[in-house]
Amino acid sequence: MMGQGGMGPGQGTGQRMGPGMGPVAMQCQKDIEAFCADERHGRGGVRDCLEANKSKVSDACKAALDSTGVGRR
Repeated sequence: MMGQGGMGPGQGTGQRMGPGMGPVAMQCQKDIEAFCADERHGRGGVRDCLEANKSKVSDACKAALDSTGVGRR
C-alpha cells in the first residue's frame, strides 16, 4: 500500500534502517568487500572498519559516511 506522495510504508518517516540497508551499505558495498569483508554487520563493526580505511574507500562511500550516523559532521 502506498502512502501519501507515492511513498511506501516506512519511507521518509525517519525510521532507522537495519544493518546492510542504509546509504552506507549501498554506497560502500565494494569497499566493504575490499576492506571489511571479515567484519560482522551490526553494532558498528563494518562502519568502524570503513572509517579506519576512509583514505582508501571510494568518494561515494566517504560521502555516505560523512552524511549519516556517527560519521555525520
